[in-house]
Amino acid sequence: MVGEGVERITVHLVGRYVHEGGVGKTTLAVHVAHQARRHFPDGQLYVDLQGAGARAAEPETVLGAFLRALGTADSAIPDTLDERAALYRSTLDGRRVLVLLDNAHDAAQIRPLLPGTEGCAAIVTSRMQMVDLAGAHLVDLDEMSSAESFEFLTRIVGEERIHSEWEAALDVVAACGFLPLAIRIAGSRLAARRSWTVSALAAKLSDERQRLQELQAGDLAVRATLDLSFRNLTKVQARVFRMLGAQSSPAISAEEVRTMLRVGAVEAERVLEELASAGICIPLESGRYRLHDLARLYARTATY
Repeated sequence: MVGEGVERITVHLVGRYVHEGGVGKTTLAVHVAHQARRHFPDGQLYVDLQGAGARAAEPETVLGAFLRALGTADSAIPDTLDERAALYRSTLDGRRVLVLLDNAHDAAQIRPLLPGTEGCAAIVTSRMQMVDLAGAHLVDLDEMSSAESFEFLTRIVGEERIHSEWEAALDVVAACGFLPLAIRIAGSRLAARRSWTVSALAAKLSDERQRLQELQAGDLAVRATLDLSFRNLTKVQARVFRMLGAQSSPAISAEEVRTMLRVGAVEAERVLEELASAGICIPLESGRYRLHDLARLYARTATY
């Protein structure tokens, strides 16, 4: 993805769907950065931009930290954003540095942080699809396949236990919605409790009312990740989200939203597109939109 002959390229990794917080953007980005390190002998810069939190990192603050990491004295760091961005790019001029901007809020936050010089590259991860980020190569991350999920669970728990109860293991990854974060949590719980059978965990996860509660281990929790995704929904977006969760059908159309909200067709389509761009719902080829299974469970109990 980032290699020889790649100059001034921004690779934008985005979790397409509502489970984007657990789809593996950061893990993949760090892996790519590690694999590409020989192409950037002058080093790598990393920052968590806190884009899904209540207070995203300010570009001025990040630039200050980057400049210090690049050897700039505090007394030489200017006060304004534009001046810091200019000094940052001039400092990178002639160097080969990879910049990893993790968990970005929007394009406006990251534009001042992009190197903009030959020999450097940037990898950006975000829960938003930044269609206004010029020059970026967009990489959508989907949920894993059943086979990939089974292999992932096997690596965490061990071949002997998983292969001896392979049907129950398939039930576990299906209950996890093939979401890497959920599978990691389920696998970690099994690995920590050698007395548990895979069937026992599958039974726990089969109860939809308790599934999100079961999918937590230590500081990892699917519900907490979903909380971050939906914290900044507008009232209209939250209402449509609840509609998606309450539907007996797994998908909803713009026409159905128009009828429920009593708005025009353009407004209904706009709200659904906003939710899709934010990774809240999944646009289907049929023109309908659906939620990931775990997000549907969350939507039925979430309050705003």
